[in-house]
Amino acid sequence: MSAAAGVQELTTNLAQLSVLERPVEYTRMGVDAALHGRGAAMSLCRQVLADVAGATGRSPVDLGTLHEHPERVLAAALRVGMREARIYSPTDVAAAVDPRSTTARWERLGAAATRAHQAWTETADVPSGEAGRAAIGDIAVVALGIAHLDRKLVQAAARVGADDVARDLRFAEHGGLHFAARAVLDKAAGHATKPWEAPGRPRLDRLPVVPVSRADDLPRGLRRLHELLSADVDLSPQHTAMLITAQMRMSASLAQQAERTARATGAGAWSNLAIELKANAGRLGEAWGRSERTLISMHPSDMRPIHQAGECLRYLINGLVPAASLEDMVGQFISLAEVTARSIERSVAAGRWALPATHSEAEWAVSWRLAGAGDTSRALTTLRSIGWARATRIESGPVGRHVSTPTSEPVMNRHVPLL
Repeated sequence: MSAAAGVQELTTNLAQLSVLERPVEYTRMGVDAALHGRGAAMSLCRQVLADVAGATGRSPVDLGTLHEHPERVLAAALRVGMREARIYSPTDVAAAVDPRSTTARWERLGAAATRAHQAWTETADVPSGEAGRAAIGDIAVVALGIAHLDRKLVQAAARVGADDVARDLRFAEHGGLHFAARAVLDKAAGHATKPWEAPGRPRLDRLPVVPVSRADDLPRGLRRLHELLSADVDLSPQHTAMLITAQMRMSASLAQQAERTARATGAGAWSNLAIELKANAGRLGEAWGRSERTLISMHPSDMRPIHQAGECLRYLINGLVPAASLEDMVGQFISLAEVTARSIERSVAAGRWALPATHSEAEWAVSWRLAGAGDTSRALTTLRSIGWARATRIESGPVGRHVSTPTSEPVMNRHVPLL
């Protein structure tokens, strides 16, 4: 789920609760469930305001601030209005209530807010400009929904004897949550905004290596490798060569598994798939040529892609991929070549790679120049040919596809260091 979709789901849940005659059940568990959902929604609002507008709620605010920067006043109101439940945990509520009840609706609202919050914090960049204004406007709608439901929550808390909750919520109401949210919406109405999306590029610090010890782990491991490379991880030329070699060996291993499946089932489609994977391994073996082997990195290399590729490779060498998932696995694996090509392009464009320009007779006198697009053209062309070749081979649906036979047997490049 994207952050924008999560905020939309959260807004829908708030709207559905707001039209109920009794949106909070008159039980302590009902009150605590409402506090769970309310707290998760408010945490999301505070995070978006802090990231987009730099509004943390810690700075003093006054009427002038409300006019110029209403989002700062909203952040302050959200900070004042936070109230934690003290008796029932979300686990207690989930185990005890009817899934169709209003109390369960509040827990689902909290879960939607948590998913949106996670999606927001896991992206490397946040919306800015028009998209940022649209995100803040949507957050103001969420805050307005919370403020509207707070009045019913106060009533429910008073009915069940939770006087401390009712007192704190009345204090939060005096903090101006409704007033501040309305001011942010009025300001947003002065700008034409379009639907927004938080950028999909994941944050590198949220991408640890995923262990691969079972067949079910392999798709997750390959996805994490995609995510690391897409997140602009800093990978040296030498480690890029190792990554390509790992892909070559994975392709050869998958080819062997496709051949075994072909022998077991007698289906020619698996033989064709094995041929495709062998040809893919051959191209990968030729991707990193003599000129690329002179490249060096200007920055320390992040080892996570190498470790993640190693996890996937070790499983493929020692374990089996179920025949039912082999076809999808091949598509996911082959798309790694294009992601690797984009990673190389970004490294070159950012000036992270260099190569020797001149060599003096004195060993200490070596000059370097930044690598250009032409210095990695062989690798880029070869890696991208893998995706093109696959696209031209596929003529019909999964497993029943036709794969053309290559004219020559692929030759592995053994000059690339292996993992």
